Amino acid sequence: MGPLVHTYSILARDPDTGFLGGAVQSHWFNVGGTVLCGKAGVGIIATQSFVNPLFGPQGIGLLEQRKAANQVLDALLASDEQKELRQVCVLDAAGGVATFTGKRCIEAAGHLSGDQFSVQANLMESTSIWDAMAEGYRDARDKPFALRLLTALQAAQDAGGDLRGMQSAALLVLDKQPVKNPYEGRLIDLQVADHIDPLTELKRLYWIDQAYKHSAAAERLLSEKKDKAAMLEYEKARQSMPNNLELQFWYAIALLNMHREIKAIPVLQTIVSLEPNWLLVLSRIQSAGLLRISDDRLEVLKRRICK
Repeated sequence: MGPLVHTYSILARDPDTGFLGGAVQSHWFNVGGTVLCGKAGVGIIATQSFVNPLFGPQGIGLLEQRKAANQVLDALLASDEQKELRQVCVLDAAGGVATFTGKRCIEAAGHLSGDQFSVQANLMESTSIWDAMAEGYRDARDKPFALRLLTALQAAQDAGGDLRGMQSAALLVLDKQPVKNPYEGRLIDLQVADHIDPLTELKRLYWIDQAYKHSAAAERLLSEKKDKAAMLEYEKARQSMPNNLELQFWYAIALLNMHREIKAIPVLQTIVSLEPNWLLVLSRIQSAGLLRISDDRLEVLKRRICK
């Protein structure tokens, strides 16, 4: 029959960006690795209840042949003798959705499809869950796409959620353009495998992920000699995660490489006072050629940092 992944999930296409996304929560270990399967610019599939693990890769293969969501769903179910145990949703790159809830899915089970999205759930506390998810998603239209997906999950939980409680959750957002290397199109790929409150933890990871993306954008802008824009991205990263020493450190390195020592030194002093090993990291990245100052100048800076 397949893994017993009873759960609630949402698949959607963001009409503003064309991004494809999915989010899921379940009282089952590491739900994201089982339920969600997607590819940038192609589509995304959620297979749940008594999971058929072939639905994900087979469905993506069919979507790559430019088949519409309803055609893919029909093809998947046609070859499955246990289809009445399945709950599956297919979302194609154009926002077309097709969802199926088998007659033997454990109650409460059902789904609701709207404009470029679908919500689906089984083994829920009540039949109100999928309506609550759809309403939560629609009401969050002013939020960033990923947070809209998480809002739908939270709405499900607030309405009663999985009858057994919570254990794991996942969030996946894919680019609208097909990519040569599949990993490049995974804009957000976060999983909480086992946690007492996986939705809260997933949202926490989302904000960390955003902070690191701002830092990565800053590094790219520095390589393009766009120092002012890079500093704005570094500031966004620091504001998102003010206590993250890693992000603070690389911000300080950028300042040093722009010859802004007066601003960099207090940042490094705070970092080293909390974790002295960062002083050794400073020396090692200078040896690797990532810090554009001389050995003598580095020694002067280290003395000032350690005051």
